[in-house]
Amino acid sequence: MKINGIKFRIAKLFLQQFLALSFFLCQLSHGNDYIEFSAKNGTGTLLPTFDTYIRGGDYASDTYFSEPILMAKWAPSDGFKREIYLKFNFSEINHPVEKAELKVYVSNSGTGTEKYIELYKSNFDNLDKTSNWDNLERENSYFRNRLHVDKTKKWYSFNVTEIINWQVENTKTKEVVLKLKLNEISGSTANHWLHLASLEAETSELKPKLDIKLGENNIIHELVTRDQSNLNFKDDLIIQDFSYAGYKQGLNIPKRKVEDLDSNILNVNDYHGIGDEQDDTIAIQKAIDHAIILARATGYPHYVYLPSKSNGEPYQVSLKEAQKYFENARHFWNENTVTSDPFWVSHYEKSEGVSLNQVIWIWGDDIVLKGDGVNKTYLLGTQSTIGNLEEKYSMRKKSIIGVKPKNRDQDWAKLTRTNQQLDEEGNRYYEIVDTRPIPLASSVYGVKNTIELEGTYNSGDGSLNYNGNSLKTGDYIVIRSFATRNFIDSHAAASWWRFWGEEDGVDYTNYRAKISLNPQRSYEYHYGVQGVGFLRRIEGINGSSITLDSPIRYSLAVSSGAIAYKANTHINNIGIEDLSISNMPLQNDHGVSYIYQQNEGFKNSDYNTKGSPAYYAHNSSLINLNYLVDGWIKSVSTFDPVLDGESFNFLSNGIVISNSKNITIEDVKVNNSQYLGEGGNGYAFTLINANDCLLSSVEAKNHRHGYSILKSFSSGNVIYNSNFGAVASGSYYRNGLEMHDFQLGNDYHMWFSQSNLIDSVSLTNDFLISTARSASGGAGREAGRTSIQSIFWNIEGKQYKQAAFWARETSEDPYQTRWVNSPWIVLSDSLNGLGAIVGTRGEGDIGRYNSEKYFGDHEIKDLILMENMGDKLAIDSLYQFQLERRLHDN
Repeated sequence: MKINGIKFRIAKLFLQQFLALSFFLCQLSHGNDYIEFSAKNGTGTLLPTFDTYIRGGDYASDTYFSEPILMAKWAPSDGFKREIYLKFNFSEINHPVEKAELKVYVSNSGTGTEKYIELYKSNFDNLDKTSNWDNLERENSYFRNRLHVDKTKKWYSFNVTEIINWQVENTKTKEVVLKLKLNEISGSTANHWLHLASLEAETSELKPKLDIKLGENNIIHELVTRDQSNLNFKDDLIIQDFSYAGYKQGLNIPKRKVEDLDSNILNVNDYHGIGDEQDDTIAIQKAIDHAIILARATGYPHYVYLPSKSNGEPYQVSLKEAQKYFENARHFWNENTVTSDPFWVSHYEKSEGVSLNQVIWIWGDDIVLKGDGVNKTYLLGTQSTIGNLEEKYSMRKKSIIGVKPKNRDQDWAKLTRTNQQLDEEGNRYYEIVDTRPIPLASSVYGVKNTIELEGTYNSGDGSLNYNGNSLKTGDYIVIRSFATRNFIDSHAAASWWRFWGEEDGVDYTNYRAKISLNPQRSYEYHYGVQGVGFLRRIEGINGSSITLDSPIRYSLAVSSGAIAYKANTHINNIGIEDLSISNMPLQNDHGVSYIYQQNEGFKNSDYNTKGSPAYYAHNSSLINLNYLVDGWIKSVSTFDPVLDGESFNFLSNGIVISNSKNITIEDVKVNNSQYLGEGGNGYAFTLINANDCLLSSVEAKNHRHGYSILKSFSSGNVIYNSNFGAVASGSYYRNGLEMHDFQLGNDYHMWFSQSNLIDSVSLTNDFLISTARSASGGAGREAGRTSIQSIFWNIEGKQYKQAAFWARETSEDPYQTRWVNSPWIVLSDSLNGLGAIVGTRGEGDIGRYNSEKYFGDHEIKDLILMENMGDKLAIDSLYQFQLERRLHDN
C-alpha cells in the first residue's frame, strides 16, 4: 500500500510490547530513486515530496528544484536573499504522532557570521516545479523555532510534532510546507549563507527528512485499514472486517409497534380455550403454528403477540403440555383454505412419537415473538420440584424456546456416513458417502470473498455443476476443510487431537473418517474435531469462481480436503423481543431451591447421576437458536420468579446459538444461573458453530461462563459493548461460597474457533480466556487449541475482591492457574494465529505464559498495544469503525 511515498508493511508481530514495522520510503517527487528504511517501535522516515530554494531580485522568476543543494542566505536586499522550502505529505497518518523531527544536513556554510537557521510553517501547500520568488506566498508563514549552526557536516533537528499533529487533526490535505531561512544580521552579509543537501544530493543518506514515531493509534489504524490481499493466515496478523456480524450483516433490527401491525399480528389470548390446556403452552404454540402458515401464504412476516397480563402474572409453559399438544392433538393444516381465524387451527390429527427438545417451537420462517417489554410480559418455564418429575418432562438438554427446522437439529459439519467399519489392518473408520461435496480447485490462504470450485459452468442458467450437484446464486453453501493429520500437525495440536493408532489403552481410530472426492483426492481426518468451515451465501458465479456474501476467515487447504456443498434449508428471519423469560428454579419437596456445590445431587459432577437435581437441569437453556439465518433477540431479560432470596433466574444455560449465521442479540440480560456444573452448564451465552453473529449491549452475571465460543465452524462473531461478571447474590455470599469462586471466565472453549472479536467489554470480578487446554471431549478430542486470529479490543476491568482468584499457582496446567489480585485477565495463545489485544483499561495486568508443555518451541505471537491506555484509543470500537466504513463505502 503506497502512502505518499511510504509503503507500510507489517513485519512479524511478537508478544513483546512493540510492533516491528518496515517503512519503504520512495522518493516520488522527482522520480529519481528509492530509499529503504526499516525501524522498530512504529518509527519511520518521510522524505519530502518536493524541495526547492528560491532567489529574489533578477532571479525571482527562476526555479531551482533540480539542484543538488538547497541554499539559504540573508541579505538586506531581495536580490541576494535565498529561502528553502520543503513539502511533506502524510495523508495516511490518521492520528497524532508521538514525535516528529525535521532533520536537515548542513553540508557547507560561509564563515565569520553567527548563523541561526530559522523554521517557519507556511500557510499554503502549492509548492511545485513552477514555484519561485515571485509566485510563492512568502510572507504567509509563521516562525516556529531556530537552531544555532555551529559547524558544517552536521545534522540539525527541529521538533515539528506540534505542526504535524495540527495538520493531521485540522486539515484534509495533510500536507505541510516548511520554510527555512537564515537569521538577519547587521554588517557584511557576504558569508551569511549555508547549504543543505537536497533530494537530488548524490549521497542519499543526507537528504532532508522527517523522522516520525507514529504512536500506537497510527499503528492500529494502519493494521485495521491496510490492504489485506497479500496477507496470509499463517504468517500475518490480520485484523479482519467484523462488520458483517449481526442481522442482515449489520442492518438495523426491524422496529414495529403492536398498534401498527394490523392483520400481521396474532394475539396469543385469542388461542386460549381451543382444546385441552392446563397452562399457556398450547395457546402460544397454536398462535406460532398459525402465524407460520400465514407467513408462508402471504409472503409477509407475522408477529405472535404476548400482551402483558393485567395482574403481572407470567405466561406459564411446560414440556408436558407441549408433548401433549404434539403427540395427542396435533393440528391439521389445509393450506388451500388458510384464514386468520384462530379456530382454523382447531382441527387435529394424532401424531405419535414426537420427541421435543423445546417447550415452544418456532419451526418456520418470518415469525416475531413479541411482548410488551421487559418486566411487562413474562414467560416462565414451570419445572420446580424433583419428587414428582418424570424425566421425559424435565428440561434436561431442552429449551423453553427453540428455533429450528422441523427435521430435527441441523449441523453444518455433518456429512452422511456409513456405520463404523474395519480396514484391512483392523482399524476403525467411518466412510463418508455424502454426494454433495464439490472440491475446491485451489486453496485459500488469506482473506477472500471468492473461491474456485471444480465443475462445469452453465452459462444458460448461471449454475456450476459437479457430480450431479448444481449451485446457483442465492444458494447457501458450507465451505470447509478437514482436520487431517497435516492440519493437526501444522497447528501443533497432536497432543490433543488424534485419530490414528492406539496408546495407553486408548484406540484413537474411533475418531477416524475417510472421504474420497475423486481418485486423486482422498483424505483421512478427525471426525470429532471437524476441521474449519463457513456458511456463505453465493452472490455470483462466473465460470468456476464463486463470489460469497462475506469473507473466508481462515485457511482452506486443498491438502486438507477443502470442499463446498449445498447446506440444508435454514429457517430465516426470526425475532424474539420485548419480554422477560426464566425457569422456575429446581427445588426440593419443601420448596427450597437447590444451591450449587452445597446440596447433594447438585455438585459439579452430578449432572449424569440419574434422579439428581443436577441431572434434570443439565444442559437446559432458555432460548436455543439452531440452523437460523438472519434473526434477533432484542430487549429480553431474565427475572427472579420466586423471590426467595436466591435470585436464580434459569436452570443452567441462557441463550444458545448453534449452526446459525447473522444473528443479533441486543440489549439482553441473562443473569443468575442455578446449576454451574461441568459438562456444559451455567453458560449465559453460547455460540456453537456460529458465523458472523453479534452480541451487543448484553449482560451476564453470576455464571460459570458469561460467554463461550466453541468449535471450529465458529468465526466472525462479535461481542460488543457488553458486561460480564459476578455480583453479590443469594446464598453464594450468605454462606461464604462466593459466586465468582465458581466462575471459569469468558472463553473460547474448544476446537479452534477463528477470527472472532471481543470489543468494548467490561468485566467485574471476571476475566477472558483464549488458551490451549486439555479438557472437554476426552482423549483424542480434547479442547486443544481453542482459538486463532482472535482480537480483544478496548477491554475494561472493574471491581475486584482483593483475595486469591481461585489461584492454583502450583498447577502444571496453565488453564487452571489464576493470577492473584487482577480483575480481568487475558490468557493468550494464538501460536501461529497472531491474535491481538488492543487497548485495555482499569486495574490489573494481562496474564501471559509460554509453557513448553503446551507450546514446545513455538512462538506466541500475539500483539499487545495500548495496554492500560484503552481510554486513549482513537478507534474505540473496532466493530463500529468497520461497520461505518463498509456501509458508507470507506
